[in-house]
Amino acid sequence: MPGEEAAGVGLSSRSRRGSDKGVVGGAASKAAEAVHSYVRQRILEELRVAVKTGAAVSKATVEALTALDDAGDEELLVPVDLRERLDMGAAARAAEAQDAALAAKAYIRAAELFATNPEGALEADRPASMTAREWKAEEECEEDLEFEEGEEEEMLEGEDEEEEDAAGDDDDKDEVESGPWAQAHAAKRRRMA
Repeated sequence: MPGEEAAGVGLSSRSRRGSDKGVVGGAASKAAEAVHSYVRQRILEELRVAVKTGAAVSKATVEALTALDDAGDEELLVPVDLRERLDMGAAARAAEAQDAALAAKAYIRAAELFATNPEGALEADRPASMTAREWKAEEECEEDLEFEEGEEEEMLEGEDEEEEDAAGDDDDKDEVESGPWAQAHAAKRRRMA
């Protein structure tokens, strides 16, 4: 997501908004929707330990947390709820970009938020932990579906244009009315009327 790069840490391409409303933090955020993504469990646990003990947290470690394509096939990925992280203001994002420990805490909070299930969704409707191999396979299926949908839209657009041509629409007239001579052409038609 574009805003995540501004914070110095990217999201996986597999983020999605939930449909249920949930309570987040305070009264102002009660309408926030769940935003689920995956992170690497092993690195999340390393970050938890580092934050708890006050150890240094590197930007590279936080970036590796969401680098799902770099995960080994059998590495476990866990879902998190990023709604609070995505709702941060510009100042908080700037601070997080400068301090990897703040970014780590935000991801730890996202894991905790997912675990609490504030929207009360049924377990069967929530994302589940999976291996990187399973995640990559799902990504490939989603990319294939997006490609097929794109091809389908292009075909439908082509059919619409063919129908317009068959109906006798004058493409030259459309070009004149939308081109640089549109005003002059419109004035000429008004005079002729």
